[in-house]
Amino acid sequence: MVPNLTVRIVSKSYRSGKYYRSRAKIVDVVSNTDCIVMLPNGTVLDDVKERMLETALPKPGGTVMVIRGRDRGTPRCCLSIDSSVFTHRVVLCICNS
Repeated sequence: MVPNLTVRIVSKSYRSGKYYRSRAKIVDVVSNTDCIVMLPNGTVLDDVKERMLETALPKPGGTVMVIRGRDRGTPRCCLSIDSSVFTHRVVLCICNS
């Protein structure tokens, strides 16, 4: 988990499914398994487990966050999506967005 990473809540049991499939941005990583997220409407959820989340993927041309390796936490530009293997091809440059 990385702060500013856009994620989707995929737990149907979290708060009775009220936030199922909602997009959110990680605000703070509290521990290896817990984080605080903020929804687009400003609602803050402070008891979110990593297992309740999946990374939200942008459309080509959007910005992706590098989550592993030398550039961890750095925004990059998404060139294309290969949905058959759930991967993105990215350009290793600083994005303007």
